[in-house]
Amino acid sequence: MKHLKTYESQSKGRDIIYTFNAKARTLTEFGKYEYTVHLLQGNSKVDNTDGYSYDGLVISIDDTPGSWFVSTFLHYNSILNISDKINIDGSWTCTNRREIREELLEWLKNEYPTWKASKQYNL
Repeated sequence: MKHLKTYESQSKGRDIIYTFNAKARTLTEFGKYEYTVHLLQGNSKVDNTDGYSYDGLVISIDDTPGSWFVSTFLHYNSILNISDKINIDGSWTCTNRREIREELLEWLKNEYPTWKASKQYNL
């Protein structure tokens, strides 16, 4: 989803909706690394995966190629939902996908309705 990273670089700092407590972790031959994970406001017109939509919200992992619509991250493929790894083109691997997913689901359950209502009324 190269277009998401392009959009993200233009909008970062203005459209961060939430910053995760969980960091995306990766392990390489050079060591362990952690990356900040954000929810960003994306384009809701193209956010629809398997009938799910979250108003264009994008999950983005700083300084990596990782960026997905929330609907894609949660509902694209059930095999992906049970795996703890995210592999992007063999060039980068996140090793704690489930931890990020759990925090995302918690945010969607508790904060998303309020966020969506505030957006609707432009508060």
